[in-house]
Amino acid sequence: MPIDWSKINEGLKGLSKKELIMIRDIIDFKISKTEDQLSEMVCLETVKYYNIALSDFFSKDRHKEFVHARYMAMYILRKYKVTTTYIGHKLGNKNHATVVHGTKKMADLIEVYPAIKKEAQDLMAICENEIQENFKSLIVA
Repeated sequence: MPIDWSKINEGLKGLSKKELIMIRDIIDFKISKTEDQLSEMVCLETVKYYNIALSDFFSKDRHKEFVHARYMAMYILRKYKVTTTYIGHKLGNKNHATVVHGTKKMADLIEVYPAIKKEAQDLMAICENEIQENFKSLIVA
């Protein structure tokens, strides 16, 4: 459902600068809380999907299966418009350039390999279901 900004602007008319700042701070808090929960959920669902240990997922280990899972999580989080810096921080203090590389690498693999495309679609569907189940309160509230 698209946001009707004209109604929002109409509702904000007459508020003091202090009240507008409070509203902005509340919205910023909700967004950061949502990003935290979203990134945590995507990482947990990725770990379950690939059947790997959470410690391996967040480690610096460069075994193919762990890197593939990390890149898939990066790719999915970017689909949700999470910043590369934030993703890097959440996935074991990786540099944002690592996230850019991982996201591009996964996008390239998805284009070439149908099996990896199916993995991405399956994992995105799982994440979408989780969002529908667990994030309603953040979206509505």
